[in-house]
Amino acid sequence: MSQINKLLLFTTEIPFIGEVDTLLITITLIVFFVIVVLFSLIITKLNKRRLRILQLAAKPYSTILDSDEECVSKCYERLYRGDIESAIFFLDKAIKIKPEKEERYLVRGNLKYKSGDYEGAMIDFSKTIYLDPKNASAYYQRGLAKKNMGLQADAKNDFDTAIELGFINNNSSENSSY
Repeated sequence: MSQINKLLLFTTEIPFIGEVDTLLITITLIVFFVIVVLFSLIITKLNKRRLRILQLAAKPYSTILDSDEECVSKCYERLYRGDIESAIFFLDKAIKIKPEKEERYLVRGNLKYKSGDYEGAMIDFSKTIYLDPKNASAYYQRGLAKKNMGLQADAKNDFDTAIELGFINNNSSENSSY
């Protein structure tokens, strides 16, 4: 114990300060490093919090949506802005939450059709028909997608089924095309 005291209690000459006890230097350095570590932990925590806030604010496709209705609302909000890709993204999320709602497939199919994804549109219209076999609009829309894919005979069958189910097309140029 006396050897430790001798090591800690000797004095040393520091330029511009003079003679200083090594025990005082050791305690000062320990306190300094503890303060630096605590300060860096606080700064790190604040930076993580700030980064998380920035990520949430900058993330246009928020993953914090709780319900399918919120997703559909976000879809229509994006659609209003003219962002079809984001609208499809939110419909995808709504469908994952409640896959039994056929109208979501119909809307997503229409959006895919408008963006030129006729195969994707046809798949969504087929899912709508699977969930609601009497949905005349889905048959008609699927017929349009098939027609654009070059499947004329299949398209005609869908158009005929749509008419049998009571579909009325108000666009006379489309009526004459099949």
